[in-house]
Amino acid sequence: LRATEMRCNDILAGPTAGFVQLPEGYDALNYYSLYRPAADESGFDWGTWVVGVERWNGRYYLSYLVHFEWEI
Repeated sequence: LRATEMRCNDILAGPTAGFVQLPEGYDALNYYSLYRPAADESGFDWGTWVVGVERWNGRYYLSYLVHFEWEI
């Protein structure tokens, strides 16, 4: 993954022509955004995994994974 930045309940992303948003209903749960910035100066070739977590009966569970990347 090589993510260098992480944020809670906020999606980190680089430049893209696409939409960087969770599918409807996913944002009702807490999530972590794991962001890997682009290696070169163009700002492209970045990637983000959004990891949804849910607490149920006092334990945390992985609820969803959503991947975002640059697109033209």
